[in-house]
Amino acid sequence: MELMPSSPSNAPAAPRIRRVVRPSWITGCALVALLALTAGAPPAAATSVKIFRNASASDFLDGELDGVSVDELGRLRLAQRIDRLTALDEPFLLSAVRQGDGWIVGTGTDGRVLRVAADGTATTLFTAPESEVFALWAD
Repeated sequence: MELMPSSPSNAPAAPRIRRVVRPSWITGCALVALLALTAGAPPAAATSVKIFRNASASDFLDGELDGVSVDELGRLRLAQRIDRLTALDEPFLLSAVRQGDGWIVGTGTDGRVLRVAADGTATTLFTAPESEVFALWAD
């Protein structure tokens, strides 16, 4: 006895089930509203892509930093709030320590130690024989 595979023509036909989906009146109203809204809409404007690559601290320093700081490896971090107290005639501030309601700052070039009060007035406390004041300590 030899078995022959059944061919599709020999196989009984599977019953077909038709499912008719009729849109409800809510679907029709939603479609009409969508078409009405999009017909009057202006076309979307396209823009070009700009890629910025910042890999070092010098790359970031070309811009304006607001609320962030950049370390020597070029990493961005949230910065502490900075308020300007005063403008000094010193080109370099090399050290600073908080004292009371003001600051004591050590300068470069002239080697002066200044007290900057909360109102912004600066007075010279000490002039060092060296040209830079790298460290301060307040008690």
